Amino acid sequence: MPDELLPTVARNRLSNGDILVTRTGANFGQTAPWKRGVDAYACADILILREPSVPSGYLSSFLESRIGKPLMLRGGYGAGQPHIAPPYLANMLIPRLGIVEGRIDQIINSASALEEKAATVLDDAGTTLLEALGLADWTPPEPLTYAAKASDALAAGRLDSRFFAPRIQALLDILSAGGRTISDVAKPRREKFRPDQHLMFDYIEISDMDGAGATGRTRLVAAEAPSRATWHVRPGDIITSSVRPIRRLSAQIMPDQDGFVCSSGFVVVRPQDIAPEVLLTYLRLPVICELLDLYASASMYPSITDADIFNLPMPELTTHVETQIVDHLQNARLAKARAASLLDAAKRAVEIAIEDSETAALAYLADVEGAN
Repeated sequence: MPDELLPTVARNRLSNGDILVTRTGANFGQTAPWKRGVDAYACADILILREPSVPSGYLSSFLESRIGKPLMLRGGYGAGQPHIAPPYLANMLIPRLGIVEGRIDQIINSASALEEKAATVLDDAGTTLLEALGLADWTPPEPLTYAAKASDALAAGRLDSRFFAPRIQALLDILSAGGRTISDVAKPRREKFRPDQHLMFDYIEISDMDGAGATGRTRLVAAEAPSRATWHVRPGDIITSSVRPIRRLSAQIMPDQDGFVCSSGFVVVRPQDIAPEVLLTYLRLPVICELLDLYASASMYPSITDADIFNLPMPELTTHVETQIVDHLQNARLAKARAASLLDAAKRAVEIAIEDSETAALAYLADVEGAN
């Protein structure tokens, strides 16, 4: 890294207790505390509130609450790409809530610990699958030079050297040993969304993906549906981004997301002879995403086709391995759900303390902690 960039990078380094605020874009004004001890850096679109004089968990909860959020968004300016004005944010008045602030911060710490647990369990699922595939300690061949036959290049319709790298060929040999592909265990779902048959709908686009196997959604008026709103999804489906597959953006559709609509930027996969959790974990493996990325075409929005996904090799797995992976993902979802409920409780406690009393807020938090 050039020496002249080091001060800028260091300025964006996050510390435990910092508060992050998205400063621009469609989701400007979203707030979260940084409660992790790992090294991380914020991008230029993030405002960092450092060393707040109130507990960071409390402050972020206030800014996300039904009371604080509108006050913060008042500081936005611009139309196409609204921004949060830093001077306005710096001068916002914050209510002081006594010991409630510390209790809310404890709730946020618990939620953060649950989120880290969920991430660890997801990693365990990937490790379990890699071990079953014989790839956990795999050392791929990395020769300085290699050659491919012209006939192979013509057959593949490719002339890029990366496609014929020995490590890629060795990986394909391992994964293709059983001769099975994803098309043998799953089929595409092409249930077309028709806006004229709906008043409202729940829309999933790339920005809704959480990067950890789950997705959110945006509630929209059907008459104003984006042109890319294309496919209905059903519980157990796996959606995977066809754009920049190297980003590992795949998610499993949950029962409460039945009938949601996803963008044409997704391929909707309907598992048949495989557990959805296993297929999701497989599609999110970095080595699998690397394989998919080989087939991406175009420069600004490199994308793959349905066929690229369904032609991927899919090795056979034992029932024991599949059960382990399913258990890992279900445990991760439970941890994430508990974390989400604690975050909601923290915001609600702020509102109760302001609108009712600190005593009522403390009683509410005691009930929440008892339930969890």
